[in-house]
Amino acid sequence: MHTDTYTVYQKDNLTIHILRAGENIGQMEFYLEVDNVDELWTTIKEKVKNLKTREPFDRDYGMREMHIGIPQTNTLLFIGQEI
Repeated sequence: MHTDTYTVYQKDNLTIHILRAGENIGQMEFYLEVDNVDELWTTIKEKVKNLKTREPFDRDYGMREMHIGIPQTNTLLFIGQEI
């Protein structure tokens, strides 16, 4: 997938998603692909309960994702798996 603001690169077993940063300097966004987002959510949900989160849900572009906002670093972390 590739647009003017988003692209995905793959090599061997690694995938990186690159997207244009937000308008605020210092804002970061990361996308991490995992094998089982629901299993990961079960493992970490108590550890991230004080952060802004969205538990796993299906996206129309074929990914199951969860989101974690980390205010100390102005970071939005997307964690997903292909469905």
